[in-house]
Amino acid sequence: MTTSGTSHYPAKNWLTTVYTVYGDTFTSACDIAPVSAAAFDPDGGRLLFGYQRLYADDLASGQTTLLQSPALAGEDVLSYIALNPQSEQIALATFDRDIYFSQDDGRTWEQIVEEGSGVS
Repeated sequence: MTTSGTSHYPAKNWLTTVYTVYGDTFTSACDIAPVSAAAFDPDGGRLLFGYQRLYADDLASGQTTLLQSPALAGEDVLSYIALNPQSEQIALATFDRDIYFSQDDGRTWEQIVEEGSGVS
């Protein structure tokens, strides 16, 4: 049985480990830490995660890839990742209340909210 998941550090609200369990073996999926946001693809084939940059872990191969990410201001970090199960749309939210939107699986990004207010 194979299971993938994350471990959490509640004092900072960060994910600290992205892992895969193969039967009785706990294996770190990557050496990238800390992780402040994570989301599984709707098909369960990969895990998107990040702190100030966005990564994808292919759960079948175990390969982690740095994805194109929006440039975050200062010390801002990702707080939430959402994936549309019916398209290539991805939304990222940050702790500074910025929201970025991609129509093409993260190849390009548009900032749609800045510090909690819509961007025109």
